[in-house]
Amino acid sequence: MSLSYCMQSGVSALQSYSRGLEVIGNNVSNANTTGFKKARAEYADSFYNNYLSPASATGKTSQVGSGTSVGVNTCFGTEEATYTGQNGDLAINGNGFFRVTDPSGGKSYYTRCGSFTRDPNGYLISSEGYRLQGSGTLAGSDFIVPEKATNPTSGQSETVSSWSFSSTTGKLTLRFADGTELAAGQVQLSNFANPQGLASQGGNLYAETAKSGSRTEFSPAESAVATVTPQYLEQSNVDLTGELSNMIVTQRGFQAGSRIITTTDQLLQEAIKLKG
Repeated sequence: MSLSYCMQSGVSALQSYSRGLEVIGNNVSNANTTGFKKARAEYADSFYNNYLSPASATGKTSQVGSGTSVGVNTCFGTEEATYTGQNGDLAINGNGFFRVTDPSGGKSYYTRCGSFTRDPNGYLISSEGYRLQGSGTLAGSDFIVPEKATNPTSGQSETVSSWSFSSTTGKLTLRFADGTELAAGQVQLSNFANPQGLASQGGNLYAETAKSGSRTEFSPAESAVATVTPQYLEQSNVDLTGELSNMIVTQRGFQAGSRIITTTDQLLQEAIKLKG
């Protein structure tokens, strides 16, 4: 292997470990972000240079790699939830995502962060102002908790005294002063054939892509893929102890890569001196 290939391997190490440190830094900074899913840097060896053909007389091959490359994958999975006591908070137990829609453009996004609040018009929205989607709601597919609704008992428009999501199924129920209840919607969760193919948009949001594969929608239930727990929020799945350990290993790899470059540079200088 020539010294130029040594330099190439060292440079690839610096590039790959730099990307790895970026991943670790982003994970650490989001250790307390609601519903955040950590990323993982996955290293792979690069193209190999063949010095002996597999069909050589020795029956052996002689191959030397040209460095490393790195890919980044998101680690989806259910993390423990924390009680908040807020009616609009929902935690997913299992696989799936909440679907939210931008009211200004109609584009849908997907999130594991179930922190929803009422806007001035009564719509349940995320922190970005995107509306939670479901089925059987009072406003199309947008979840809404109106100030007034028709009481099924009296048939009159009355003030809604309270509201809540049911445990497990995520059904929204409105209640009136006389104790009458009105079903106002069912949470719908989305799942993908390949969640790692989703494109992160920031703000705990993901966008559907061709790589994420087919999307399926389902209602949370005890026998379904996932359930929801009201008044809880899913926490970040970042393990700070593991991230700090990965940081040390990645730092050592970066330092070793830089050492390859400086050593190769010294050898090249020696080679040039030999010509003189």
